[in-house]
Amino acid sequence: MVYLLLNFISLNLFSWWWFWIMLEILNWFLITFMNKKIIMLNFLLWQSLSSLMILFNLVANLDYFFINIFIFMKTSLPPFHYLFWKFHIFVSWKVFMIFMTLHKFLPLMFMVMFFMKIFYITIIIFPVITFFMMWNNMNLFSNLYLFMMGDSCWMIMSFFVSLKMSIFYMLMNLFMFFMMMMIKPINKENFKNSVMMKFILLLLFSLPPFFTFLLKFLLISSISTHVVLLFLFLYLISIFFYWEIFYFTIINLLLMSFKSNMLYILIICHMMFLWIL
Repeated sequence: MVYLLLNFISLNLFSWWWFWIMLEILNWFLITFMNKKIIMLNFLLWQSLSSLMILFNLVANLDYFFINIFIFMKTSLPPFHYLFWKFHIFVSWKVFMIFMTLHKFLPLMFMVMFFMKIFYITIIIFPVITFFMMWNNMNLFSNLYLFMMGDSCWMIMSFFVSLKMSIFYMLMNLFMFFMMMMIKPINKENFKNSVMMKFILLLLFSLPPFFTFLLKFLLISSISTHVVLLFLFLYLISIFFYWEIFYFTIINLLLMSFKSNMLYILIICHMMFLWIL
């Protein structure tokens, strides 16, 4: 709650110096949630290095491009996404949730308000989102972090629509993470048997008629016209992978209800899946 409050207080800041100070305060708050000392040390070194480079570029009044790069480094966005990936499996769900939502909000707002130009939006943001939309489709079952990284790229795009849209998108992701935390500790066996978890994943996948689909549709319709078709094409490709999740969820539900007719149900589900494709 304190972390969320600090983010909303930062909305009233209009100086890059106070933004930078608030970034460091939020870093220390996040470190207090970590238990292992080696994780705390690695996170502190990574965040401190990126913060110092951001401050150096601000004071020296260097090119905004490098400031954006170090902000991407601080938030573990591509091409620096493996910084947090290296030890995200050793942190708690609380730390993971905060880092993927609240911790990214202020740096991204800082970047958009002061340093992001239309040229950099075109050459950095959209290729990044495009790459990770394709990359994450191949990793839906293997790593939730990689999938949420692509969702962070959508959060970046929401800042260019409006501040209200970005806040709403962040709160939406925070709510879905909170729902995940309410479920019992997740492992492979629990995931296979958890209908609620798969329903949450369907929300993250933004399939119609879920409200997440409507939100991303508004984002796509608000960007430049020459990239709308690209995003729609990539989104349609991703539907194929999302249907796999939905397909396995249906199978689990039917098997739990009609165990005596297992073979018959599997045949019917396969026929439905082929018909949908």
